[in-house]
Amino acid sequence: MVEMTIESVRVSLMNYQRVVILKEKEADRYLPIWIGPAEAEAIALRLQEVPVARPLTHDLLNSVIGALGATVRLTADPAEVAAAERLIVPGVGAAGFAMARLTELGLVQPVRDFPRPLLGVCLGQQLLFETSEEGGGTPMLGLIPGQVRRLQPGPGRTVPHMGWSRLEIVRDDPLLEDLDEESWAYFVHSFVCPDGPATRARAEYGGAVPAVVRMANRWGCQFHPERSSRTGARILRNFLELPA
Repeated sequence: MVEMTIESVRVSLMNYQRVVILKEKEADRYLPIWIGPAEAEAIALRLQEVPVARPLTHDLLNSVIGALGATVRLTADPAEVAAAERLIVPGVGAAGFAMARLTELGLVQPVRDFPRPLLGVCLGQQLLFETSEEGGGTPMLGLIPGQVRRLQPGPGRTVPHMGWSRLEIVRDDPLLEDLDEESWAYFVHSFVCPDGPATRARAEYGGAVPAVVRMANRWGCQFHPERSSRTGARILRNFLELPA
């Protein structure tokens, strides 16, 4: 049996998945193993003895928001979170693992109590809701009523929902200012939030997909604004211009 070690976790820009690079001990042979985002995120966060690429979402968000003139700080310090002018909660991977990490880092209550503008991105939007059926049932932040459910595949419709979808604005909101009916956004997700009073914009994927939600000072984007060209940049700028 050939003994292999995990050398690194890298990001593929081509299909938004991650690849685990296995290295054969005592040799220079590398074997790439492609896995989905949830499994890769779990590996990336648990491994501490190997170099791990920071999640693509965080890097792009930092770059885009920085280009819009804001000062960005990536932190897991509860005191820094509580003192921030505004807060972005990005996420990829599994809801259960994300909530476990927030709990482990002491961030659940600071995020729940945050009184200024807060934006959840992708999994970060889903975490705003009460529960997810992922993993047999996962309690989440409980800031917006409802349960996150798995997307259902159908003819010509695979899961995950991955690609560009048009946004339909259903309620005016300052986060959506200057967007129009030809605003498109880039989605990568396997679970969908409930469509209800919090929905501000929808996409269509075999049914309504709440693409932007809001409850009080908490907003969520199911899509990736950092990958959504002018639409995403406009939404991030609007977020930065919200009164803090």
